[in-house]
Amino acid sequence: MLDTYDLILCMERLHKERILSAYPHIGQKVHVLTEYLAPEPPTEPDIQDPYGGTMEEYERCYRRIRTEVERIAWAMLKESHAENAE
Repeated sequence: MLDTYDLILCMERLHKERILSAYPHIGQKVHVLTEYLAPEPPTEPDIQDPYGGTMEEYERCYRRIRTEVERIAWAMLKESHAENAE
């Protein structure tokens, strides 16, 4: 199934490592969410699973994921506009 995807985003570096150890041929498709299209390496690349945590931990995780997804969407949009301008 992983072969059919163009992009696989993980929450933690460990997730990426586990996927790549099982499926090394998809290496170019797998990225950590916080690192994908980032202008510089993040200081905290992993987004920890809030399972079993407090509501504050769930909300913090949600905000972080939302921020990263919005950043990636804007970067992809800019890239798309730049390609179309050429």
